Amino acid sequence: MEEQQTPTYVSEIEGTEVPALAPGAYSATLMQLEEITTKFGSGLRWHWRVDGAAEDGSDFILTSITSPYFSQNSNGNKIVRALRGSPLAPGERVSIENLAGRQATLNLGIKDSGYNAVLDVSPATSAKVKAPVAPSSESADELAAFRAWKASQAGEPPLPSPNGEETAA
Repeated sequence: MEEQQTPTYVSEIEGTEVPALAPGAYSATLMQLEEITTKFGSGLRWHWRVDGAAEDGSDFILTSITSPYFSQNSNGNKIVRALRGSPLAPGERVSIENLAGRQATLNLGIKDSGYNAVLDVSPATSAKVKAPVAPSSESADELAAFRAWKASQAGEPPLPSPNGEETAA
């Protein structure tokens, strides 16, 4: 199977092409966290680096924005838990400097604008993670490999391939 290229998505809103990674899970490093002001009020901009994921093999840089308030189920709190490996204690303050350089696994999607959206953040895995794209052809081998990967991510037994054999996870 060929190595997957980073696609360029066409924005439906702006009508422009923007670089974006295919939806899936990626190992990423938090490069910087900055306090910002948006039209909705104060926020935090998280700057992420996905090593070697750009089309030319260079690092892919993306950002996400969260509220600066870390309630129990807030996106910011989820990111901090993933980066630290432990939850925040009630009333605990977070040092921005202590988070930079830490790794996590980002689950990426695509916004209507064509840019990536960070859908979820989980603790880093030991290996680079990248979800394969579902095969566009009817190739039995590609379909079996995709089904095996999908089952392994969900902790389910392998699905049967089109020829009736089980696929290895």
